[in-house]
Amino acid sequence: MALTTQYPQVLVQLEQQLSKVYTIDSADDVDFGKLYRLWKNLNLVGTFYQNLDGKWIAQPSSGQVNGKFDTKEQVILAIMRATENLGTNIDSLLSLAI
Repeated sequence: MALTTQYPQVLVQLEQQLSKVYTIDSADDVDFGKLYRLWKNLNLVGTFYQNLDGKWIAQPSSGQVNGKFDTKEQVILAIMRATENLGTNIDSLLSLAI
C-alpha cells in the first residue's frame, strides 16, 4: 500500500512544515546511479537511492536506518527521523519499512 494513500494528512502536514528548511537535489553516482541528497539549510542530512529491486535505501549523515523502503517519501522520513526527533507520527510511518 502506498504511503500517500495510507497517511495523506500526515504527509501534507509534514510537507508544509518541513519544505521551508529541507531541500532535495541529486547527482549521478558511479555506484548508486542517481543519488538524492537531503539538505537542511546548508547541512547535508543524508542521501538515498533506489536499488535494482526498486526499493529505496537511506544513508543518513548521522544515525542509522535499517531496512528498505517502498517509496521515496518513506526513505526521506527515515533519514529525518534518524537525524532529528520528529515524534511518534514518523515512527508509525517508518514501521512500513521492510
